[in-house]
Amino acid sequence: FERNIAQVQVSEKMGYPKVMRTFLRQDPDVMMVGEMRDPESLAIGIQAGLTGHLVLSTLHTNNAIETIGRMVDMNAEPYLVAGVTVAILAQRLVRLNCPKCRGGYTPTPDEMETMKFTQEELSTARFAKGKGCPDCRGTGFKGRIGVFELILGTPDFRAAIARNAPFPEMQEVASRQGFRTMMQDGKAKVLNGWTTPDEVIKAVYTQAVD
Repeated sequence: FERNIAQVQVSEKMGYPKVMRTFLRQDPDVMMVGEMRDPESLAIGIQAGLTGHLVLSTLHTNNAIETIGRMVDMNAEPYLVAGVTVAILAQRLVRLNCPKCRGGYTPTPDEMETMKFTQEELSTARFAKGKGCPDCRGTGFKGRIGVFELILGTPDFRAAIARNAPFPEMQEVASRQGFRTMMQDGKAKVLNGWTTPDEVIKAVYTQAVD
């Protein structure tokens, strides 16, 4: 183990809440919790944040903004969530075009419609797709890259959380501070030829709709 880092394996008998309480007694600077699985774990995590600890964790949601609603659904008071939110990061993985066999590609009409490319974007686009080669075992892809969306807990965004603002209002507040969605980030990677429209649609759009 690294110096000044403590790690524990959670047992089913002990459970997350008990382990988290034990860790808090050690007064950690940073606490990483694999997943907030239940209201009790979330409540302890929020309390840790309110008392000066940096808490890192994960929740299963479709996007970054839905994380707020998920915590409220787990019985967290919006004003408490606002008090501890530093940043929210959402991500999906898409396959990278193989650099050895990547070539020019024209998106299908359905892909164009779903991704809503603007004329300005199309004028500089470098659409690409792997054709398949021995290096990528005929798949056209090699490696993966993340598509992300990051929301910072600015005063304006925290105020929106505290008043339990609806999803569109939170997204508008986040957009004013430079936030872009996973679809927008994925679109940028498609326009640069790093991946294909289909990869982004499957990873971001389809999963969000489901």
